[in-house]
Amino acid sequence: MNMPPYVSIISGANSGIGLEIAKELAVLFAKEKTKYTPTIILAVRNLVKGEAAVAEILAENPTVKNKVNLEAAHLDLADLNSVYKFADAIKAKYKEIDLLINNAGVMNIPFANTAQGYEMQFGVNYLAHFALTTALLRNMAPEGKIITMSSMVARNGKINFASFQTSKDYRPRVAYSQSKLANLVFGLELARRLENQKSSVQSIVVHPGLTNTNLFNHGRGKMSFSTKMFLETFAMPVRGGAESTIMAITNPEVNSGDFLGPQFMAFGKSVKIKPFRNALKADLGRQLWQESERLVELAPKGEVLEN
Repeated sequence: MNMPPYVSIISGANSGIGLEIAKELAVLFAKEKTKYTPTIILAVRNLVKGEAAVAEILAENPTVKNKVNLEAAHLDLADLNSVYKFADAIKAKYKEIDLLINNAGVMNIPFANTAQGYEMQFGVNYLAHFALTTALLRNMAPEGKIITMSSMVARNGKINFASFQTSKDYRPRVAYSQSKLANLVFGLELARRLENQKSSVQSIVVHPGLTNTNLFNHGRGKMSFSTKMFLETFAMPVRGGAESTIMAITNPEVNSGDFLGPQFMAFGKSVKIKPFRNALKADLGRQLWQESERLVELAPKGEVLEN
């Protein structure tokens, strides 16, 4: 890295991959010699857990103290009002945002609705991040990066536009795959729109492979013993799951529109990979973007990029 981003936002940074990304960035930024003090904002639903995550980072890496400003800020992705309140507070406090990492998510949960009535996995994993990104887009630094977390299960996903606000035929894994495919489609479409606008802001999509995180405890009931043993045996630790995001931030050969993930899909060193075929369907990106604008009533609050 030549220079660290000065203002970085990581959603869901109080645990799992998000917390690991925050730890890695804090150490990287602390090593940089600059007159600026980089800021890392841990955007979290539970501020108590967010403050605990800040304390954990400082306890594990004492050299970070006084070299990196770590903040916990409230962001409830299940409520678009919270998303816009968070975005307004960020814009009021900071002139530019250098790094936005759309990381937070829920996985394979029983049916539930967001505050605005959208299916929870679609609403939290994708739609709220769409709203957050577009609300902050005008405030991204000229060389800023927007990194969106997808999943390897996105390759089996399908965008069902009729499913965003209904419990009919709800299946947790299908809904999760859809939300993560939406993240991939969105990240690629955003890259196209930024390029058409001749913007130097980058949109990069990553996936963590099979990573042993607490997401597996958020599904239907307690994790089975066999699942726990499988994850402990075969899944990567959170450091491995964070690697693709760190690569997106630090590797100068990564470009807008790239998709990064483990070289063996579920595990391995992070590399550039080809986007899944179902994310490249003609006009899917445009259709999803337009529907997302309609769902969040974006026009008054966010940035509309024509394509």
